[in-house]
Amino acid sequence: MDLTLGAQSGQADRIEELDRQIAVSEKAITTVMSVTATQAAQMDLSSDRAAELVARAVKPMSAELNQLRKLRNEAVEWQQQTEAAQQRAWDLQALAERARTQMPDMDPEGQAEVIDLIDLKVTIQSPVTVRRGRSACAVGAWFKGCNQYIPA
Repeated sequence: MDLTLGAQSGQADRIEELDRQIAVSEKAITTVMSVTATQAAQMDLSSDRAAELVARAVKPMSAELNQLRKLRNEAVEWQQQTEAAQQRAWDLQALAERARTQMPDMDPEGQAEVIDLIDLKVTIQSPVTVRRGRSACAVGAWFKGCNQYIPA
């Protein structure tokens, strides 16, 4: 049972791409800082003015870098959650297989213990329809149409 193979592959590719974009963005910020500081020195600006000029020059790029880092962290977190969900699915499948083969031979207390281990919760999402009589089928319709008793 593999619920997430494609999603994990896509997520790993996404993380790799974000890592590449972060590296490019960091290099761009370093370059802009260097060029801006050089220009500030050539313009003979005070150190406070030069720092302000550099900060203003990299502010939009820093915001973009922070956004890329946030996206990467979210992608890594999602990937970890997906892997954990996959592991839980494998564990549940293994437990269900053991229960299928071993529960028929267990006493009721042992069966109850296994059910408690599964910790299965059921949520009813809509009313359950109650069947009244037999479901309609061609053979049943023929018997009804002929006013005949439907044999079991």
